[in-house]
Amino acid sequence: MDDESIFVVLFTGFFFLFFIVILLAVYLINSIILKKIFEKDGRNGWLGFVPFYNKYILTEMSGLNWYWFLGSIATVVIGLVAGVITIIPFIGPLIGGLLNMAGGIIVLVSNINIYYCLNKKFKNEDWFTIILVIFSLIGLGMLGFMKKYVYYREVEVQPDGLFGDFGFIKKDEKRTSYNNPSTNENVEVIKNESVKVSEEDVKEDKEEVNDAVVEEKPAKEEKTAKEDKSEKKEYKEHKEHHEHNHNKENKNDKKEPKKDKKDE
Repeated sequence: MDDESIFVVLFTGFFFLFFIVILLAVYLINSIILKKIFEKDGRNGWLGFVPFYNKYILTEMSGLNWYWFLGSIATVVIGLVAGVITIIPFIGPLIGGLLNMAGGIIVLVSNINIYYCLNKKFKNEDWFTIILVIFSLIGLGMLGFMKKYVYYREVEVQPDGLFGDFGFIKKDEKRTSYNNPSTNENVEVIKNESVKVSEEDVKEDKEEVNDAVVEEKPAKEEKTAKEDKSEKKEYKEHKEHHEHNHNKENKNDKKEPKKDKKDE
């Protein structure tokens, strides 16, 4: 083995080792960042070190349907299929290249959707999604390590994010109720997760119910005032009638002694 061959082998080995070290470093940094993000949702942070499953949790935190997770790892499956197809003579490499290209597009679209909805859950401006997509480690690191970025689980997003509702999965309706302090009655609200009722809509419903109760109050007060007036009138008439009868009886009592004197 001549010196040139030894140099090629050493260079190839060094390059391969350097590539492995870089991949491990990126994996560790990404896992630590995901650990901090999961902890903000009250989840087990160490799940951030589990390959693929950590991506599934991130998709779940974004509020999207599960199949967006499959889209985000499409290159893994499609890449294996494309690798097998490339063995086929002539058309194999062409089909394999097209599949790899399609897989890359699916992953890109899925990641954009996941990061967009995750950004919504942190109540950030839409432009921050660009940072998450182009500079993922930096954007996710800011969400994980900076205290000003807070995860809000109650923020609702479309089950398919930027693409609305594909209708692949219809989530069941959830019924929630709130207490109306004016009438002390529970008012039921139907919330369909596929449509997503916002907090503002529920707040408007509460205000409409309260306004209706406020409008009923003057009518009730007016009715009560009329009833009081009628009762006072009846009481006055009864009192006058009673006094008239009492005066009449007194007059009769005064006349009776005179009759007795005449009889004597």
